[in-house]
Amino acid sequence: MHNVIYNNKIILADALKLSVTNRAFLYGDGLFESIKVINGKVFHFEAHYARILAAANCLMLHFDYSE
Repeated sequence: MHNVIYNNKIILADALKLSVTNRAFLYGDGLFESIKVINGKVFHFEAHYARILAAANCLMLHFDYSE
């Protein structure tokens, strides 16, 4: 089962339902980051997180990660 982050919430990918009024459809913006996981741990987490924050900032998206 895969998870996705949608509107700052982690949800099951199967539960994701996007509307045609979604900003990504209207404006074509979004971000994508592939993340390698080894033994349950993200490889180079800090670098991934910095890229995600930079991309979100460029798109004027508010992104907050907390465990």
